[in-house]
Formats: sequence, structure tokens, C-alpha cells
Amino acid sequence: MADRNLTTVEALAVLQKNSDQLFLVVTGLFVFFMQAGFGFREAGSVRSKNTTNILIRTMLNVFISGIAYWSIGYAFAYGTPSNFFLGHSNFFLSLPVVDVTHARWFFQFTLAATCVTIVSGALSERVEFAACLVYAMLISGFLYPVVSHWAWAPTGWLRTGAGDKGLVFPNFSRPLFQDFAGSGVVHMTGGAIALAGAIMVGRRIGRFEGRRAVRIPEHNVPLVSLGTFMIFLGLLAFNVGAQGTISRSGSGEAVSVITVNTIISASIGVCVCSSPGLVAMLMKRVGILGKPNWTYLSAANGALTGMVSVAAGCDMVYTWGALVIGTVAGLTYCVWSRLLQALRIDDPVDTIAVHLGGGFWGLVAAPILSRNGIIQEVSTMNLKVRFDRFLPTIKRVFTKEKKQKS
Repeated sequence: MADRNLTTVEALAVLQKNSDQLFLVVTGLFVFFMQAGFGFREAGSVRSKNTTNILIRTMLNVFISGIAYWSIGYAFAYGTPSNFFLGHSNFFLSLPVVDVTHARWFFQFTLAATCVTIVSGALSERVEFAACLVYAMLISGFLYPVVSHWAWAPTGWLRTGAGDKGLVFPNFSRPLFQDFAGSGVVHMTGGAIALAGAIMVGRRIGRFEGRRAVRIPEHNVPLVSLGTFMIFLGLLAFNVGAQGTISRSGSGEAVSVITVNTIISASIGVCVCSSPGLVAMLMKRVGILGKPNWTYLSAANGALTGMVSVAAGCDMVYTWGALVIGTVAGLTYCVWSRLLQALRIDDPVDTIAVHLGGGFWGLVAAPILSRNGIIQEVSTMNLKVRFDRFLPTIKRVFTKEKKQKS
């Protein structure tokens, strides 16, 4: 009986481990498939003569990232031992496999490749293949791994040190830096690099006449639409896969919450009619931050910005919080898009507005709107600024003023 029970326990442990690995691999596959969406979206958004260049570059970005992340990237991100800045072991995945190491590597690789492709979108029609090779290696091999180590590795300085010390928020137990699924680590990092790259490579010929932006129309809107829906699916898997496990108690519920919050943030639907896609589209229609027009790209980018923004707190916000994040995300996209045009920065697919603007708002919103965040502390009267510390000082000041007047 003892051997039989032990066998059962061992079998359950194997099933648990296999389930977690399958979960990471399947969600990673969907995120990997998102690369096709990026390729279609970029190819349809540019002039037809550049389509082949875009598709080849998208493929190169993925597989160059695979080599770079396998050789040095994963070691910098999650190698142990490590310090607050980066890891420094397990290069080339040389150490013995522990639990879900390979499955975790695959999922994290798809995030690194996504970060690279974000940059690629902003530089469309202006980058040589040699430059593509260089920035793909640099981002996936060093820049993204270091940032992910800061936020997600057990010793990273953002994970261990970016919390409140209890002076202003005495009962606020969750760190003020929250990034569950990569609003900052993936999207904002990629968007920031894209902004720097777009400034460095300059504008396409004919994009601006003086201070006026000239629209260069996309050559294939159905291709853009198909790519956008692939990205929608990939971003759902992106946020869900960040859960990392499916076998623990509560994992299924957590995955369900993440999925619902991501959908709500992207498009709350006709009942409330305040999805970021609709907000962005309405702002374009009434002429706020641009000429009055209905555009598919505005709605699609607004929805994408909602998914990007909610990623930081999709596991910890209520549905109303996802609604707030998504609505502001649509406004954020419009503001950033207009600002980039005013600064004469050329971004053919509005990558910077979606990922940098949306990622930044997501990092700001997560600690405010999460279930044990600042709003929750206020609503339960647990936010204490320790007026008792300041009240005696205020009384002494008023007492001195009265004495001076007398």
C-alpha cells in the first residue's frame, strides 16, 4: 500500500510538471505565431515595393533572436547565481535541466522576439539587413534580458527594491512596481528602442512637408486587418502565459481573470461603448488630435494599446479597473500618435504610440488600480498619511503665529 501511494504521488507530480510545461509551450506557440501577424501588419502598412523586405526581415528577426537568446540572453535574464543587475550563468543552456527550464526558455524567447519585432515596425522602409542583424542580436541577447532580469528575476532590483517603505502607504504590502505580463519589460522597452531608432534613421521621403504630416497610405488594408487579429490572439496568449503555471491551486481562475481583463481592456463592447478602439476612432472622427475621419488603423491601434496597457496588472485588477485602463489607453494612443507627428518622427505603424505610450500607462495604472493597490487602500480607509505626525507641528505653527500677533 505504501509503494502504491508513493507511485500515485509520483504520478501526480509528473502530471503537474508536464501540465506546466505544456501550458508554457502552447501559450508560447501562440505568441510565436504573433510574428506572422507583425509581418502581415507591417507589410500591408507600407508601400508594396517594400513588402518582401519586411517579410524577410521579420523572419530574420525571429531566428536571430533565437540564437542570441539561447547563447547569452537567457543567462543574462535568469542565470543563477546572479546579482541585482543581471544573471551570469547557464550560457548556451549548458546547466542540467531543472523542472520547466526549456519550456520557460521557449516562452521567454518569444517575448524577446516580440521586443525585437516592435522595433522593426517603427523602422519600416528605412533599415538595411545589416542593421537588422545588429539590433536583433543586441536586443534579444542583452537589452531585453537585462531589463527582464530587473523586473522578473528573484534578485532583480525592480522586483526586490521598488516598494513603498511604509511611510505614506503603511499597509500597502504590494510593491509599487508591478509588471505581470510585460507592459514595461517587453512593450515599453521595445517602444523606447523604437523611438531612438526612428529618430536615428530619420523620416521617409515625402512623409512631412514642412511641419505638416503627409499620409503615405497602406497598400493592403485586408492584410493589415489579418495581421492585427493575429496580434490580438498573440497578446491574449502573451498575458495568459505570464501566469507561468496551470497546475497550482487557483491557476485556472487566474488565467480566466487575465483573459477577461485583457478582452475588456481591448474592447468593452457595445454595452458601455468605451473601448480604447472606439475611443481612438471617435477622437479621430470628431477631429480631436487630428483631422476628422474614420480609420480602421486608429481603432485597431487603440485596441492593441489597451492590451498592452493592461498587461502590467491583468492578474490583479477588477474588471472595472480593466475598463478604466483600456479607456485611458485609447486616449493615450491618440495623444502619443499626434505628438510624434508634431515632432516629425516617422513611425509607419504607430508602434511607438502603441507600445511605449501604452506600456508607460500600464506601469502607472497597475499599482493604482490593482486589487490591493492605491485605490483599494483609499476605499478601505487604509491609506494613512500619518496626520498624527504632522498635527502637532501644525498646532505649534499656529500657536507661534498667535503669540507673534499678540
